[in-house]
Formats: sequence, structure tokens, C-alpha cells
Amino acid sequence: MTKVFDFLSAKSPGKRMELLEKFLQFWHGRRRNEYGEPEKSLASLDLPKPLERFYQFAGRWPKREPRYASDWIYCEGGYHHLLDVDQLRWTDDGYLEFYQEYQGDWTMLTKPGAANPPVWIRGVWDGCPDSLCDLEDPRTKIEFKLADYLVSHVLLVSLMQSPADDFGTNVFNDYFEEHRDEFAKIWEMPELNLPLVAGEIYQCGEVIALRKYGQTSFHTNTYHGHHALFRILAERIDG
Repeated sequence: MTKVFDFLSAKSPGKRMELLEKFLQFWHGRRRNEYGEPEKSLASLDLPKPLERFYQFAGRWPKREPRYASDWIYCEGGYHHLLDVDQLRWTDDGYLEFYQEYQGDWTMLTKPGAANPPVWIRGVWDGCPDSLCDLEDPRTKIEFKLADYLVSHVLLVSLMQSPADDFGTNVFNDYFEEHRDEFAKIWEMPELNLPLVAGEIYQCGEVIALRKYGQTSFHTNTYHGHHALFRILAERIDG
């Protein structure tokens, strides 16, 4: 029976990071020792604990079909991305830049060396308040702590990497509403008026459902055509 990855019930940063490690192995396959960033390369960096733990576990974990040498599972082409260890930047005012919009318009920052520090955003984005955009070097704190931000990002990019069948959003939405009691909510990403995905993530066995902006998409860690749910959906289309 597939484990339910109930991140909402894992209240501490350590528990959530532990569950994230288990999810990565469920979604991306068996972990190998070489998938982690070597401890010696992290020892002198004074990283915040959740980020250090993530890099130790998955800092060099390649995608199933990597397109280039450092195409790790926490990156996704054309999407905002977690920086790998070699790209981390320390600012003059004491922050660590660890995440970047794919065109570089904004970055996410946190504090080095802390147990589970807050996350800040710096830069300009669509809908950016004038009070920030008019400043030469804007920065604002968001509601996520670092461990929660890592969970949100890694779950989203993992779902984005799963193979997809285009059944149309109405089919997905209808199926989810008809079988809602079979899906357990495992994570939620609040609406923060920021350039971040807001929504909820549900699980039913091997199937993960992403609900965002009123639309539903289903994902599995195997090819969709081999999974019972997607055969049912395909039959609805064919019928």
C-alpha cells in the first residue's frame, strides 16, 4: 500500500524534510549515495539547516532523462528554480540567495546558519506593489519558512516532471469532485499576492492531484497510460 505523504501533519521542519526525502524516493526512484552533495563541499558554507539537509540528500540527483550535466530533479526548464550549491550567493547585507526566477527578475533569500529561517523575496514581478518596485533594492518577507518553501517547490517541480496525458481540465475537475473523499490533502500553498503558485495537493494511492486556480491535474510517478485512474479517464474521453 502506498504511503500517504501527509506533510500537513508533519509539524516540525525536521519531520517535513524527512517526509520530503521519502517522497523523492517514491517519485524519482531509488536514491544513490552520489545523488547527495558531498559533506565537505557544504561544511564551510554555513547553510540554514533545511537547505543543508536537502543538498546532502538530493543536491546532485539527476532527472530520469537529464538534458545536461547539472539537470537536477529540483530544476525545471522555463520555471523558477532552486539554485544548486555552486550558484548560491551571499549578499552584502547578510542574506543568502538560494532561489531564482527563470529570467532573473527576482530572487528568494534566507538567513545563513539558522534552524528554519524565514524567506524573503527581492526584485520585481507582475503585480509587484509600487512600494517595493519603486525602491532600488526591494525586499519583503513572505509567509513561508524555509522548510515549507522547499517542500512546495520540490513537490511542484516533481509533478511538472511527470509524464502527462491531455484529457482536458473538465475531465480532471469532474473526476476529482466525484471522488473527492478518496483524496487526502497532503499540502497547501496559500495565496500570497506573490509570483508563487497557490493551491492544494492531494493524494490517492499513487496518484497526486494538484488543485490550483480552480483547475485540477493528476500526476503519477509512472507513465499515465499504465495506471488504472488514467485508463478510466481515457475511457471517458473515448466514450
